[in-house]
Amino acid sequence: MTQTPEMIYCLRGARACQTHRVSYRAWERYINAELAALTENKDPVLNEAIITGIWGQDVASSAKASCHCGWGDWTVSERGNDADWLASCLCQEGRALRAEHKPRYAAAHWKQTPLAAFSSRAIVHGQAMDWLLAVDPACDAEHSIASCNANHPRFYRDTDQKSHLAGPQILAYSHSPGREEVREITVINDGSFDVNVIWDTNDVNRTGARKEPKNFPIFLDTTYFPVRMTADVLNGIAKILPREKAVSLTADNRATLRAIFEAMWVRAGTPEISSAAESWVRQDVRDCIRTSRHELVDEEPPAEHDFQSWKDYVGSAHETA
Repeated sequence: MTQTPEMIYCLRGARACQTHRVSYRAWERYINAELAALTENKDPVLNEAIITGIWGQDVASSAKASCHCGWGDWTVSERGNDADWLASCLCQEGRALRAEHKPRYAAAHWKQTPLAAFSSRAIVHGQAMDWLLAVDPACDAEHSIASCNANHPRFYRDTDQKSHLAGPQILAYSHSPGREEVREITVINDGSFDVNVIWDTNDVNRTGARKEPKNFPIFLDTTYFPVRMTADVLNGIAKILPREKAVSLTADNRATLRAIFEAMWVRAGTPEISSAAESWVRQDVRDCIRTSRHELVDEEPPAEHDFQSWKDYVGSAHETA
């Protein structure tokens, strides 16, 4: 696990309050990477806490029961171009778990998706699926917009010369090429419990940057895409590993886990969390946001805060408050 002293206190963001050493909008990719990296230590209690926090008690316990590995043999990896987190066991016989992290302000992207994914069980068929019959099979491969007359959504990074059939990113992650299996993707979100709302899958009036055409409503089967809130994740981790019982962790790991708690809690809008979860949040952080769980100031912080861009942030690896 690679860290900088600043990351211990403020997972990297666009700017940081140097008075209280916290970022108001930590970058998701740093949260994802640091939380996954903690499981590389093979600490069974820490691994159980993280996996249970992300996926929930029932799912985590079921996955562990599918093989003979102990929690110390399970790890979480950051997937990059796949779902944000993948939990797997050492023997690779256990049920792999996938999760997509969509905290507050994170864009719910549509990415290139195989045409076959739209015919999978992940889609509720019979509801406004006429568009599928009109899509040219050639659109399954990369093509130019000029040569495409089909009414289908396109990857938001496409250009006139390069176009792809696109769908909600979780649909792409759930698809197993050549197999009928639908991979379950847990979604961590701070708004709706319905992935169709999060990815705006059936708004027939949508327009804009994601390049999805109008009259393209689809309905994801929410059975395959359970949603958990940030508060659920933090409460789940802290239930197994409250701060006062984390004495087995190294000081570095305790500081990193605390920074993750603070970054996720603040970015989520300071939702109500358990007392065990709150124990991982410094009083300085609660002071920084004026202990208000509903009126987090994002754009105009109070004058007593010393907000600087990240490149000017100064932290100390020797403080343990």
